[in-house]
Amino acid sequence: RNKYRRYMFETYYTFHDRTGEHDLMKKPGDIEGQPFNLERLDDCTVMLLDYSDQVQVDFVKNSKVFIGPSCESVFVRDCSDTVFTIACKQLRTRDCSNCTFFLYSQTDPIIETSTRMRFAPFNGAYPGIEDGFRASRLDPVNNHWKNVFDFNKGEASIPEPHLEFVDLETEWVDWHVDVDGRSGVNPVPRDAAAPVETDAFAGSKKGETTEMSFDIRTTTQEQATAALQAAEEAALQAEVEKEKLKERA
Repeated sequence: RNKYRRYMFETYYTFHDRTGEHDLMKKPGDIEGQPFNLERLDDCTVMLLDYSDQVQVDFVKNSKVFIGPSCESVFVRDCSDTVFTIACKQLRTRDCSNCTFFLYSQTDPIIETSTRMRFAPFNGAYPGIEDGFRASRLDPVNNHWKNVFDFNKGEASIPEPHLEFVDLETEWVDWHVDVDGRSGVNPVPRDAAAPVETDAFAGSKKGETTEMSFDIRTTTQEQATAALQAAEEAALQAEVEKEKLKERA
């Protein structure tokens, strides 16, 4: 059974080791909430026009990638010189350079050890995309695309700029894909933004730890930084208490 599942995943839910192919498409109904992988693509155009679970994107360069609504995280790693249109619960990137993201993200996007990353609001459409947003439980008007959390902010070892924002007046471009003669409408308003947070942490509830209070669904960049710092302080304090116990023994 495991071999069959692996065969199905690699055959139907993966595009990998392709060069110069510009018709790598999954139509509405082809994915239906399954995870998907993109690996080792060069000079390709990819269109995942359906809702999905987690999506992993590795070693993609000189390409154009459309990822329809993902109810979980989209991980982008070791990618370069690629334009992405993505709708997801959360975007995380690592070791990427010179990539542009036309993005819908339900939580704050995260970039790590990446440079020249450019961000703009979601620009995509295909027939049935609204159904994909509903199936993925994504609210089109709650878009955190601009609340990018840079894990390496201020680190000179990562070439600046780490991130920039696209000039919407001069560089905006739609990516609307017709399927079988049918068209769609982008459900995300260009001015959609994250709501203003009133509660900094859920961790004030009795019995919760700092790690538990870091809620990926609603956290902002400032809250994430505070939570990480608090976690580091708690870990240091735990080490101090451990050393004290050793001395008493």
